Amino acid sequence: MMAVVAVPVGLLTWRYFTRLAGGYSARPGEPAGVRGLLLAATRRPSGGSHLFLRHLLMDGILHRRLWHLSRSRWLAHHAILLGFVGLAVLSFLAAAAEHALLPLGLRYPAIAALREMDQPFLAALHESLGLLLLLGGLAAGLRRLLRRSPYLPTEEQDAFATGLIFLITISGYPLESLRLLMERVPAELARYSFVGWPLAQLMAPLSLDWATWHFWLFQGHVVASAALFIYWPLGKLMHAFVGPLAAALGASEERPTR
Repeated sequence: MMAVVAVPVGLLTWRYFTRLAGGYSARPGEPAGVRGLLLAATRRPSGGSHLFLRHLLMDGILHRRLWHLSRSRWLAHHAILLGFVGLAVLSFLAAAAEHALLPLGLRYPAIAALREMDQPFLAALHESLGLLLLLGGLAAGLRRLLRRSPYLPTEEQDAFATGLIFLITISGYPLESLRLLMERVPAELARYSFVGWPLAQLMAPLSLDWATWHFWLFQGHVVASAALFIYWPLGKLMHAFVGPLAAALGASEERPTR
């Protein structure tokens, strides 16, 4: 399903890069928007590659301007980014191991471990990244609701994207709990899912058809993920990819890095 969804996502992303994106002022006579940004990135930076890389780290990735502006906004931003990207990378690695690397005969222990949901380190990492994403999302949502700022416009698309991220993240915990119950994972392994396992213990007395519940909740989880995947190149979330590059290019031309 995600492979099929990748086709319109690729087309929409290409459209974003070639027609819809703006925000970066290219040189006179050059394309504007992200096309101009990518063109500028292919040139040798005016201050040299070393200076550009320092700005990419400090201004594009670590967002030092946001740190000086608001510590709470900086923490919320990085919690969301780290949680979301971390979970996406883990899901991609698990899918790659399951459907590509292992079928090709690459049965190394490290590759096999990527698809082991109850591998202690990966189980705890999944839970931790999910909590980080939830806390960052709640902080950002409360800031928009309680501390409205004229410099922080909120649109319907923002609520749609935030709602999808919240739904995907929050559904992951009962989904994990249902999997633990369905597969009857031993407690000595299940306890590393430090949110899903206590929730599974609370659900156990219900004696439901765990496989059926897991199946349908998983379908909803995947549909929500596909919807967010398709929406990604249409909304503000695309700045997660182009923002660091634009910030680094802009900062390297404004002032030298200390």
